Amino acid sequence: MRTSYSALDTFKMCPKKYKFKYIDYIKEPPAVELFFGSLIHNVLRFLHSNEDRSPALNEIVDYYSKNWQPEDLFQENKEEEKYKFQEGINIITNYYKNHFPSPNKILQLENKFYLPISKEHAISGVIDRIDKISDNVIEIIDYKTNKRVPPQKFIDDNLQLSIYNLAANNLWKDVSKVKLTLHFVKPDFKVSTERTAGQLQEVKKEILNTLSQLQTSKFETRPGIYCDFCGYKNICPLFKDKDRPLESKEKITKLTDEFIELKSNEKEIKVRLEEIREKILRYLKKQSLERIYGTSGNITRKTKRIYDYNHQKIKEILEPLDKFDEVWKIDSPKLKKLLKKLPPEIQNEIEKIRSLKNELNYLIARKN
Repeated sequence: MRTSYSALDTFKMCPKKYKFKYIDYIKEPPAVELFFGSLIHNVLRFLHSNEDRSPALNEIVDYYSKNWQPEDLFQENKEEEKYKFQEGINIITNYYKNHFPSPNKILQLENKFYLPISKEHAISGVIDRIDKISDNVIEIIDYKTNKRVPPQKFIDDNLQLSIYNLAANNLWKDVSKVKLTLHFVKPDFKVSTERTAGQLQEVKKEILNTLSQLQTSKFETRPGIYCDFCGYKNICPLFKDKDRPLESKEKITKLTDEFIELKSNEKEIKVRLEEIREKILRYLKKQSLERIYGTSGNITRKTKRIYDYNHQKIKEILEPLDKFDEVWKIDSPKLKKLLKKLPPEIQNEIEKIRSLKNELNYLIARKN
């Protein structure tokens, strides 16, 4: 299977979004930040690809202006477009003054790579920039247009940078050190990190584990903070109920609002809450919905599955790996934790012998 960091990241964020984008091939509507980030990347590539003739700042700004073609992204909000356009001018001007020309030799810009992870799987992608620091040391630079700079731990654990490191090792066998840098061009701040050989091996295992989950996934929704900014809201089951006229669902809307209000005082009103919960669950099942909306918030249905495992067969699989002692009572939480550390083929073998013991539906209430 050939995949990319973006695909893996999308699956981890929301399996349903992954299905829409990478299996159903439904195009995500263009977004302002994606358009803006892509244009800034193109401008910086144009700048550095012409270092030999040292283009003036006004030529770079002119290139940016000619390629500013947001189409209908800003619609009638011309003030927002004006602000965003000027923000780009500020970023480019600041970058040009502080980072051009480059102090190091640029080896490649927009470098495409193909990275085998196993016999069956590979990752492809594009690295913004690769610099030569010294004979055996290179620096991988990835531009970000985010305003907020994340903490160092985020950079140290960043999967994208780890994949780039693996790709660099695959391309340049004689490189002894790879410096990994995220350059946040809006605040003009760089954060760097490195990876050990051991960490890169763990990253390979993490990627294979994710691919194993992907291949057996039911591609269910995963509600989170990114939902409100998702381009697939118009077809996502979580938003199916939101745009329906209130008069067509007046009764369930009242129950939704009451559920959200009562949830904050659950101890005092547990009996009434349970009555409403059952009614809403029945409604969700009947209407094939995963989320419903009231006037004050929304309610999402989640499912928890509890599995039984064949004790003897688990023992036969785990004993040769010296792992059976860790879960000898077949404690489900312990086994679930251990599964994440096992090779994908062992995970699949164990999943094949489990049986569904129970399936619990529960509701998550969220106020606007």
